[in-house]
Amino acid sequence: MNQTNHKIVRLSFRDPDGFVCNYKDNFYRVIFQSYALDFEQLQQKQLVNHPLLVPHVAIHADLYSEIIAALVILYDPGFITKIFTILAIKEIPFITYPWEWTPTQLKEAALCTLSLQRQLIPLRLTLKDATFYNIQFIGGKPYFIDLLSIKTAEKAYPWHPYGQFLRKFVNPLLLIKYKLFTNLKFLAAFPDGFNQNQIASLLPIKSRFNLFCLLNVFLLKRLSDGKNEGKINLAAFEDVKVGQNKALQLIDYVGDFIRDIRTQSDTKVSVWNNYYNEDVSNLYHLNKYAAITEIMENIGPINRAIDLGANTGEYSKLLCKYADAVLSIEFDDTCCDEILKTIQIEQINNWQVANVDLVNPTGGVGWMSRERLTIMSRMKGDLVCALAIIHHFFFTNRKGFQDIVDLFIVIASDHLIVEFVDLNDEKVMLINNFEGVVNYSKEEFINLMNGSFKLLNSIEVSETRTLLLFKRTIAAID
Repeated sequence: MNQTNHKIVRLSFRDPDGFVCNYKDNFYRVIFQSYALDFEQLQQKQLVNHPLLVPHVAIHADLYSEIIAALVILYDPGFITKIFTILAIKEIPFITYPWEWTPTQLKEAALCTLSLQRQLIPLRLTLKDATFYNIQFIGGKPYFIDLLSIKTAEKAYPWHPYGQFLRKFVNPLLLIKYKLFTNLKFLAAFPDGFNQNQIASLLPIKSRFNLFCLLNVFLLKRLSDGKNEGKINLAAFEDVKVGQNKALQLIDYVGDFIRDIRTQSDTKVSVWNNYYNEDVSNLYHLNKYAAITEIMENIGPINRAIDLGANTGEYSKLLCKYADAVLSIEFDDTCCDEILKTIQIEQINNWQVANVDLVNPTGGVGWMSRERLTIMSRMKGDLVCALAIIHHFFFTNRKGFQDIVDLFIVIASDHLIVEFVDLNDEKVMLINNFEGVVNYSKEEFINLMNGSFKLLNSIEVSETRTLLLFKRTIAAID
């Protein structure tokens, strides 16, 4: 994030009890005095570091003063008197949003939210909202990040944000269930989800014969049309035990329905997820793996690595041995789910995945386009790998070398590994019609890179493929 080393950037704006900010590339939660009593409840009930919550930890006095001083620049000194405390939010190297998840991840995020709410009920606590923005994936697992969403339950009536849970989680998953969409990129255009009127107009007629849809979509739509939403008999839930039991039954019912939703990757074989098994030679793969290993051994430990066009993550997994955090960027949702399975099964906690089309990345969303930042502002690495992707940019998407270099300038802060595929490579021959091709050559690419990167090494991994190791130049950084 290009300015966070110089100033504080506020990233959330809707919660009256506090906000999240970024300062020097780290995330902090500013908590207001209005949340002090609820925060004490969380501490007493040992929920601040609950297994489903991302860790929040106290910061030392010098850093606290530094952040306060940065906030004074943004706000008047009177604003600072509202602050109760500031906590560091740990272990989120890369922020991802729902339109960068797979449907499988949305299911897991929904179940995480339900599980947390279920565990809060016996403690007389509740979630005051139920949005997919409260979830981040770390090591393949969903974690709830919005500490301020947990509050003391004032009444025994079942879960109040259930309507929001339907809009943000269930209704998008219904679009997946009935195959109206195969991925979640549509959520970038609907960042607040779908209300019951919208979803009812989109679902096919056969969904009316599904009991869950009948009750939670069409009946709720009818109640909404009749303006009867507020006419629920709250007196029926005045008894605490009755209210808790009804909330638990609701959560279990919805959870079972979500688990049964099948996504496309449950049955689909992608063009790309068998690429390394069927489409490339074993010798090439071994040479490439050995060359990247040699490069990484020479570079040494790094902080953040980005693997562009990661496929099923074969080389991302290798990067995990050398980097504190690795982000796989892949446009194919089935490949992303393959990566997710590997992360979960092998418990690789420093690896994340994002389902992103680099040619059509989403922009900023929310207040002043700053609540949900662009992927380009979040996709920063001191090592970036672009393995066998240049020719796809060039031929399939008609991006010139200068366009590709500009991409690398934005996201690569130190080292860059590029696999260049020659014009006579069989994969290039399959996608290239040679119409209007000008200056597609390794020499031309290196020449354009030289203005911003220095070529350190060149390793042939096959007759038509070469790994190029670049280092960002000081002049380019300035």
